[in-house]
Amino acid sequence: MKTSAIIRIIASVLLIIFLVFVFTNSIGKNQISFNGFKLFSFNLGGFNYRFDDENKYSIADGKTSVKDINKIDLDWVSGNIRIEEYDGSEIEFYEESSSNLAEDKKMRYMVDGETLKIRFRKPYTGFGIKNALDKTLVVRIPVSMEDGLSEFKIENVSSSIEIEALIANVLIVDSVSGEIKIRNLIADEIDLETISGSVNVSGTCKNIDFETVSGTINAVIESKSIEKVSIGSVSGDAFLNLDSCPKDLDMEAVSGSAYITIPENDGFVVKYGTVSGDFKCNFEVSLTKKEAVYKGNNSSQSKLKINTVSGDINIDKK
Repeated sequence: MKTSAIIRIIASVLLIIFLVFVFTNSIGKNQISFNGFKLFSFNLGGFNYRFDDENKYSIADGKTSVKDINKIDLDWVSGNIRIEEYDGSEIEFYEESSSNLAEDKKMRYMVDGETLKIRFRKPYTGFGIKNALDKTLVVRIPVSMEDGLSEFKIENVSSSIEIEALIANVLIVDSVSGEIKIRNLIADEIDLETISGSVNVSGTCKNIDFETVSGTINAVIESKSIEKVSIGSVSGDAFLNLDSCPKDLDMEAVSGSAYITIPENDGFVVKYGTVSGDFKCNFEVSLTKKEAVYKGNNSSQSKLKINTVSGDINIDKK
């Protein structure tokens, strides 16, 4: 079967999966759904935004501070999300808008045990032409929280996301569209999914999982020990600059290429496959049609698995 035919089949399957995703989200417990389409700053059709336990949430009017928080769970629809550190003693958050917001359009929040939950606005269902509501959410985390958070979770529709100097055991980002920038991250695990938006990440992390349809991935990971890297991409390229060779790397791509830069290491085995792309490696490997081995077989070797349809595979030595 020709490569172009394979790509068309995969693209059709992905479209079906995406439409199912939109439909199932419309009946989820904490989701936004569009029964129509968005044109410039208007939504044509139905608009539905809801979340559980609505009556337990408070209206965030101006800057709000909370203490004794171990997890943050936020849900945002459009505009911007900005996470930053500051010299205060409590977690602080607020929203910015170019216009005065009616009470129904102001964000909601709730403290559930040690978890701070932030929601875009009051639950809402409407029809017809509605002006888009773009707001900026700012969350400020004290520098004094040296141990950081156990988990930070972001669910986003079309906002740009910017995170600066976050410490968390686990960072989860689930986004439909919008650029994602994460700098100076300190985490054990990052799990990031996006449909259309570029991803730029720098920091330290042991376990990395990125999934994207059309966005480019740029990651600079400074960890001296990386356990697992998992990358899934349809048409976006992945650029990984790693300070250590991961013990386990798995990448699947359709038309996206893989550019992986790693330092000298104890050895690795790359099992690779590509229909029309090229494989290049500037380590001194023994090479077969489907496998590249560096430093022979030994128990400490890293296991790398990379498959593409039409994308290239490049492994460079620092």
